[in-house]
Amino acid sequence: YYIHVHDITIDRLPPTNLLNMNTERVGRLLFAVGVFIAWLALFAPAAGNGETRVSQLETQLQNTKGADRISLLIDLAKLYRARDVHKSYAFAKEAMNIPGAPPTEKQRVILLNQMSSACSKLSRHDESETLAQKAIELAKKTGDHKGIADALLNLSSVKFYKTQYDRSLELAEQAAEAYEKVNHQVGIALTRQTRGTIYFKIGDYESALGNFLEAAK
Repeated sequence: YYIHVHDITIDRLPPTNLLNMNTERVGRLLFAVGVFIAWLALFAPAAGNGETRVSQLETQLQNTKGADRISLLIDLAKLYRARDVHKSYAFAKEAMNIPGAPPTEKQRVILLNQMSSACSKLSRHDESETLAQKAIELAKKTGDHKGIADALLNLSSVKFYKTQYDRSLELAEQAAEAYEKVNHQVGIALTRQTRGTIYFKIGDYESALGNFLEAAK
């Protein structure tokens, strides 16, 4: 089976690893993964209405300019993240370059993070890292803790794909601390899921189990 968390995808666990774990531990791990998937299902209702929402926004976009267009592009970039990552990136990039109507600093942080996330999914990891670093620099100036947390989580994904697992774990924990400052519970859960996925990848199944269960609380 496969696991996808945030911008990290884990290949199937080798059968030999499962054979080296006792039955009870295998059962607990699979239970944790099941709980994790069930937690993600909480977002299904929003996804179910997504196509209608996308259609509405794209229709509005045709005759919208300036600051209102930026807001629509941000929403579309978010909605397309799981549908078409190329479009998600394109919408965010356009919003960064609206003639005569630059995005606010808060919007720029959101857009930089959207582009960073998209680049990570497109395996453009160096670009993703650069964009996330820019988001952190700007977010720190404005005191945008959620923006900092989102960027740190993007950086965690980059380090994961570069097989820098220790650094990836550190960044995920830093992201959790930033989310906690604004009591962003979904973000905190995402960081726990991300840490669980990293532990799963490196074979620390007990730590993976603990983080998956923490995320599902």
